[in-house]
Amino acid sequence: MFFVNVPALIPTIIGCLLFVPRDRARRLDWFGFATLNLGVGALQLMLNRGERHDWFASTEIVIEAAVATLCLYTFLVHTLTARDPFVRPDAFKDRNYSLGLLFVFIFAFVLQSPIVLLSLFFQHLGGYPVETVGLLLTPRGAGAFLSMMLAGPLIAWIDPRLIMTSGFLCFMASYWLIAGWTADVSPWVVAWVGILQGFGSGFVWVPLSTLAVATLASRGRDEAIGFFHLLFNVGASIGIVVTIIVALRTAVVNHAELTESVTVFSEMYRAPFLPGLWTTASPSGLAALEHEIARQADMIGYTNGFVLLALFSVALIPLTYLFARPRARLARDSSPLGG
Repeated sequence: MFFVNVPALIPTIIGCLLFVPRDRARRLDWFGFATLNLGVGALQLMLNRGERHDWFASTEIVIEAAVATLCLYTFLVHTLTARDPFVRPDAFKDRNYSLGLLFVFIFAFVLQSPIVLLSLFFQHLGGYPVETVGLLLTPRGAGAFLSMMLAGPLIAWIDPRLIMTSGFLCFMASYWLIAGWTADVSPWVVAWVGILQGFGSGFVWVPLSTLAVATLASRGRDEAIGFFHLLFNVGASIGIVVTIIVALRTAVVNHAELTESVTVFSEMYRAPFLPGLWTTASPSGLAALEHEIARQADMIGYTNGFVLLALFSVALIPLTYLFARPRARLARDSSPLGG
């Protein structure tokens, strides 16, 4: 999966070397660059491996957390005190940019987490192979492509905060719908809900990235854009971890609560419509009951994860109107970041 990116990165690097102008007045702050990379790398390792190693019960996770904390703290102090740091702190004084960093961090949480949750949902509960899961998630990308093409021109005519609001409403509606799915959900339902999600991503990303840098001075804007994308990646990693923890931990709790209801004294257990295989009288019956209880508990866990994402999407809507709208510049600068 990671090697797939290598062929695309080679011409990108060559293009940067050939066409991006060199700032000869500045030298790269290697100390700031190194501490930021080490800190973010250690944080990513901790987030990716924490659930597998039971978090801070593992010495490895403790070491990674300590390295991340030390390096990121050093980077922060160095940025605030160095004469020419890797990231100039002036950009953080801009209201739109600072708010944009907060937004892109939470937006990554809302955008990337459902991809992982849906992949696990379709494989573990739906029984789909990996290739089919990829096809089921494809309409989401098509919706994102269309909405990004529409959002750029719309910014010149419509308040970008309204466009962001419509995007978050798309997210909220799609996650709320997914929270009501069962394991046998129709592929057509998955497709149109995925397109709705994709529309939400384009209608949030384009105005957000434009508003975040629209009021910045041209000096230092390239660094600000790079840090903006860095916060997006970190937010995505933390969001995936949080939603998976919510899904897994609530599944464990619900498994215990559902198991308490499986008793011969429960009227629901004696209901005539239950499959005859579900019985406590034999090992095979107990195994069948355990399988179904685990399946239902997992379903509740995934539902909780998507309800959480829907609530985050709604909570972000009022905050969009904290952005200042620089009308004169948005009409000329209404393309996505880096585009």
